[in-house]
Amino acid sequence: MLRHLKDIDAQLDQAIAEGDVLGYMESNFAFHFAIYHASGQAIQVRLIEALWLQFGPFMRVVYGRYGTANLVDQHRVAIDAIEAQDADALAGAIAGDISDGMGLIVQKSWG
Repeated sequence: MLRHLKDIDAQLDQAIAEGDVLGYMESNFAFHFAIYHASGQAIQVRLIEALWLQFGPFMRVVYGRYGTANLVDQHRVAIDAIEAQDADALAGAIAGDISDGMGLIVQKSWG
């Protein structure tokens, strides 16, 4: 799984470098859900997916307008946490990643 996450993260980094918002969104989804599925918590994964499907299109607009280049690479932090087998650090990295995305919405004027 770790190699798979690193490959997805490399694709995500390439999408950022190329300004490919769709590629970023697809890679971001793949990264998160690889981790979520590994939890073995099928019901939680379905709940998260339902939220993602509602919120994802809005984030696509945000990333399309403002980009992702200034975000902290929480995926790298998550990979490091998995390598260290540190569940608390992994939870913090995922929470930080979600918080960073939400921060874009709060910081930007939509008027």
